[in-house]
Amino acid sequence: MRTRLFSSATIALLLLITAASCKKEQQQKEENAPITIQKKLGVMHLYRSNISQGSHKVIQNQAELNTLISGEDLDRYPDLKNIDFTRYTLLLGSDSYSNRVADIQYDLIKTTTVQYEFRVNFGGLATQPEGKFEYGALITKAPSSVNISFVATPL
Repeated sequence: MRTRLFSSATIALLLLITAASCKKEQQQKEENAPITIQKKLGVMHLYRSNISQGSHKVIQNQAELNTLISGEDLDRYPDLKNIDFTRYTLLLGSDSYSNRVADIQYDLIKTTTVQYEFRVNFGGLATQPEGKFEYGALITKAPSSVNISFVATPL
């Protein structure tokens, strides 16, 4: 009887260890999965946002987005309004340029296992002023352990 009880306890313990190990492996797999740009949002003009010029944000949920951008601005940009934050992370930045931004290019570079660099290059038309503008991209869901830095450069 004791042998049977010991065998059952041993099997239960092995199953518990295996389940914990699988969960840890799945978490490591998710953290090591490549993060890629899924949608480029282009140039935006968010008139009632809480994003100051020269700043950038990595937004992981709808509550964060709602504190940064007014409902009026969300209505003007449907790509911002309908984000599935279970699948995506929003990268959002603000900058200024003396000319109207006519061309904007994005790149997301993995620099270390937990560090990415979001590179934004923009250029424009010298005949029209731009002033402050916002830009962004939806990327695959980034784990909280990942750090994303922004580098915005005029062309």
